[in-house]
Amino acid sequence: MKHQQENTSSNMMNLLAGAAAGAAVSAAGMYWMGCNQRQRKQIAKKAAKSVENAVNGLENMLEDYMPH
Repeated sequence: MKHQQENTSSNMMNLLAGAAAGAAVSAAGMYWMGCNQRQRKQIAKKAAKSVENAVNGLENMLEDYMPH
C-alpha cells in the first residue's frame, strides 16, 4: 500500500512539473512573438549564455561527484 502511495505521489509531482514546464514554454513563446527582431537577438544571446553556464555547472558537478 505504501509503495502505491509513493507511486501516486511521484506521478502527481511529475504531472505538476510537466504542467509548469508547458506553461513556461507557452509564456516564453507569447513573449517572443511580441518582441521585435533586435530584442529577439538579445534574448537569444542571453539564452545561449545561460545554457552554456548551465552545461558548465553540470560538468563541474559531475567532476566533483565522479571519483578520479
